[in-house]
Amino acid sequence: ALPIVRKNGDRRGEVSALQGLGVAMDDVGCTAEGFEYLRVGLPLLNALGDRRREALFLLTMGMYARKLGRQPAAQDLLSQAKTLAHAIGATDIEELAAAHLKRSGGGEA
Repeated sequence: ALPIVRKNGDRRGEVSALQGLGVAMDDVGCTAEGFEYLRVGLPLLNALGDRRREALFLLTMGMYARKLGRQPAAQDLLSQAKTLAHAIGATDIEELAAAHLKRSGGGEA
């Protein structure tokens, strides 16, 4: 699916494919590869102006970084997710980011 949506210039479809691949890779134990798929999709979301989904990508990337033992990166990503979610009023994402940030040793929720 990814090559097809890229060929057609469908940026939203590309983000969806990258998200699906990222989650699938994590589900089969390939968290580092899953992280990379999300990393590639993040600037596309920024360009599209999809701030809610951008916050979700940051949250998921932070969770994956924590799984991979990359604590400083996890804390940075989770903090970014929390800040962005707060800015757009996405309290559900903000609360999740805060909870994961606390588990990562990144301060209070």
